[in-house]
Order: sequence, then structure tokens, then C-alpha cells
Amino acid sequence: MAAPIDIDRKCQSFYIKGASTQYMSRSPNRWSLYNIDAMFVSLNDALPTLNGYSAWGPEGWNLLHPEEADYINEVRRWIGKYELKGVCEFDIEARTMRLVAAQQ
Repeated sequence: MAAPIDIDRKCQSFYIKGASTQYMSRSPNRWSLYNIDAMFVSLNDALPTLNGYSAWGPEGWNLLHPEEADYINEVRRWIGKYELKGVCEFDIEARTMRLVAAQQ
């Protein structure tokens, strides 16, 4: 059983941040790890995720790979485009979710 996640009460949704090589080594299909883990956390904690796992992805949604250099910029663009509030960053290894600063 995994340790509980320390979730800031101000979180209204979250995205998962990039993790270590050790985290990525859990599966040969390493890119799916983030999205499946985010989906289960979302379901378990009743908190929407900007990530997730689905056969459908909205146009312009480029949040598949937290390891990519432009990932955080894509997250910020998505938050700004939809004027999302209360978005938290989920550090899966530290098991924390913290509110991110408002984006311009």
C-alpha cells in the first residue's frame, strides 16, 4: 500500500510533474506510467487531472510526456487557455500536490 498523498486543500485539479529514472524504469512502456498513475490518483481522490489515460485527446492537448523539455510550458498554456484556477503540481515521488502560482 502506497503512502497517502499530501494534497493542498486548495487543489481543484492537478498535473503530474516529471519524475526520476527510477520511477520511469517501472515499465517498458514508460510514458504511459504518468498518465495511468494520474488517472488512478484522480479517481481515488476525486480530483480532476490535466493528464490521464484515454483513447481521446482534445485538440491542442500536449500533456502526454512530463519528461519532454516543453511539458511545463504546455501545462501553463493549457491552464491559461482555459483559465483554470486551483491547479496543483503532483510530485508522485514526494507524494505531494501543491498549488502552482497563477500563470499569465
